[in-house]
Amino acid sequence: MSAADADLGDAPTSVLPDGTTDDDDQVPVLSTDPHETADGADTMPPRVPGFRVGFHEDRNRLNRRTMEDAHAIVQDYRGVPGQGFFAVYDGHAGRQAAVWCGENVHLVLASLLDEFAPETPIPDLFDEAFVRADKHMAEANIHAGCTAVACLVQVQEDRRTLYTANVGDARAVLCRKGQAIRLSYDHKGSDPFEARRIVDAGGFMVNNRVNGVLAVTRSLGDTSMKELVVGNPYTTELELIVDDEFLILACDGIWDVLSDQEAVNLVMSCPDPQQAAELLVHQALENMSTDNLSAIVVRFVHAQRRPSHPGGLQDGDDEPGDGVTTPTPDKVARAGQEGEDEVPVEEEA
Repeated sequence: MSAADADLGDAPTSVLPDGTTDDDDQVPVLSTDPHETADGADTMPPRVPGFRVGFHEDRNRLNRRTMEDAHAIVQDYRGVPGQGFFAVYDGHAGRQAAVWCGENVHLVLASLLDEFAPETPIPDLFDEAFVRADKHMAEANIHAGCTAVACLVQVQEDRRTLYTANVGDARAVLCRKGQAIRLSYDHKGSDPFEARRIVDAGGFMVNNRVNGVLAVTRSLGDTSMKELVVGNPYTTELELIVDDEFLILACDGIWDVLSDQEAVNLVMSCPDPQQAAELLVHQALENMSTDNLSAIVVRFVHAQRRPSHPGGLQDGDDEPGDGVTTPTPDKVARAGQEGEDEVPVEEEA
């Protein structure tokens, strides 16, 4: 969601080598490492062990006067080869919140990973990172807001785990054996559980908008409505397996005009992740999206496994797990999504 009520400039935000941004807005930054942030809107980062990444965005100038999306692409996250952090932030009522998040949320999460014990659940740390992001923006008098979808690919010995977190209606969709699996939850006023939470917290809904204003029920920023529009994310956790081909992170401008499976089918037709990200954005424009558009495609590169026996895997050899674990503490959004794109939660054997 983008608001067109303030002309804050048309150029997308990117981090320059000296740590400044090309945005005229003075957005406070905790710290900036040029290695950790995308250096241009359409630059595909070099291939690294574990994944290849593509990103593309479009202001949609026929419908939007400003570009309020931001993103983060962090390779070798925290200095670990093959580890990565990726996120899309979709701003509203200005771009300050989205820009701040694009430059800082991954740094906040990294500091929490250093601060807490290694056994602390990553979904809990994602929750705390989003809460701290809200506090930082409130202290910096940032009154704009943004939706967010972020993922961490964590490398531990011979396994990789994918963690996702989102607030609002930006989505993460995994392709497993050609099937779209949604790893996020749309926090919108049309959702009965979220609408009930808003009312219970003292707010009201008008035309599926919080207090008649916001169409999303969770976001980062939006300081004046934080008691209602909380920043606690919906989170998922799963171990990556060889059947997992790629992950799509995109703002609602993409998902308003493409179903999860349609997006997956498009990316499957284009092995290069940069071209795939461009294809998603161009198709959304063709489908008459009226919003800003941003898409990240993370194509997983799986290591070749050495067979335990000359003839290949035998009975008793370990196979990677394929379960999807969804944390369900009270602070996390109610799991599940109605419709054909529901996240399947598989029981462990």
